[in-house]
Amino acid sequence: MIFHETDVFTARIVELIDDESYSALQAVLVADPEAGDLIPRSKGLRKIRWMGSGRGKRGGIRVIYYLVHHEEIFMIYAYPKNREADLNQRHLQILRDLVEQHLNQ
Repeated sequence: MIFHETDVFTARIVELIDDESYSALQAVLVADPEAGDLIPRSKGLRKIRWMGSGRGKRGGIRVIYYLVHHEEIFMIYAYPKNREADLNQRHLQILRDLVEQHLNQ
């Protein structure tokens, strides 16, 4: 499995979880690339819920990713559950645009 990351994702994920937790997340996605829920009206973006490092049960994070195909995942965005509500349509459009740019490279 190949994982690609946006610069924003890379910056956010190191703030939210440690390397061990991120490796565990990647292992889950390797085993089941469709583990995340499809986000309605997002053209294929998925959201997976994950435990934040040292944050307890309520300190989970959300990771937005795009399954390019079963051997390639594009990690797009990560955010803490307690700081941001679900993504609005404007945010989803920005994330969809990032996917389009990645696919057209």
